[in-house]
Amino acid sequence: MMTKKSVLIISGIGGGLFVLLLLSLLYDFCGPYRHVCKSVYTPIAYAFFSFPFVFLLSLLTYWAKDELFRAWWNFARWWVPVIVVVTLLLENAGGGGSLNMGQDFTIFILVILYTIFIITSIVKIIKRYSYLKFLEQGISGDKLNELKHKTNKKIAIAVILFLTAWFLIGYLM
Repeated sequence: MMTKKSVLIISGIGGGLFVLLLLSLLYDFCGPYRHVCKSVYTPIAYAFFSFPFVFLLSLLTYWAKDELFRAWWNFARWWVPVIVVVTLLLENAGGGGSLNMGQDFTIFILVILYTIFIITSIVKIIKRYSYLKFLEQGISGDKLNELKHKTNKKIAIAVILFLTAWFLIGYLM
């Protein structure tokens, strides 16, 4: 069973490896062996691409109650491997599909998968946090339903803001 601390450490190490691999690809640390490094490092970097997201989300849940972390982790532990497998399959697809070559389909699929991961994670974290707060305050019955409705409105606003920012960043790039 993965604990908050182990998820944070593993995702931090994976995120650090992703950054190192990305820097080695961007700044050409391999010198004359550039083609070998690129063919070896690129698939590994794609496999580690999800780790910074997992690290930030696990950092967000680290100081919260264990129940909050569990609610998020039960989703993340199966969705992240799906993203990694799909990324590697798209990367190694026929025709040398690579994100660096600007294949629109690959980018489209990965943006959808990462958007689902991030939005679902944020929604799960907010809903569980709100539920735990309501329980601490001893709220139940009609009042709890009213507060859940307000929480759902806040989540909808957060998702709309996130999607707007996501598309603006994509548009500006």
